[in-house]
Amino acid sequence: MDGIRETLEKPWFHGDTDNVQAQERLSGKPGGTFMIRFSSVEGWFTISLITRKRVIQHQRIRHKPGEPYVIENDSYPSLHALVEGRKLTQPCEGSRFARLFSTEDSEYIWQ
Repeated sequence: MDGIRETLEKPWFHGDTDNVQAQERLSGKPGGTFMIRFSSVEGWFTISLITRKRVIQHQRIRHKPGEPYVIENDSYPSLHALVEGRKLTQPCEGSRFARLFSTEDSEYIWQ
């Protein structure tokens, strides 16, 4: 449960956002802006990001429970490690999970 919570509270995690929604959320954002979301392949993830040339790119992150997260030829023990290892620093805001962890909204408090 801690791992799920840690992922949900990240501003870059957008859950079940589809390709069209990802493109809409990333549209107009600067190069380097990214999000991680569920893939259409069960258990896998997709990273959607704006390249330096301002093109939206989608890449699958292969994953099976208990195994590393693999993108291209690189593997990482967690999505957090993948984000750090790839030096991704500009998350796409607008995750529907963000309000669950907002300190401004006292209705949702995680302990």
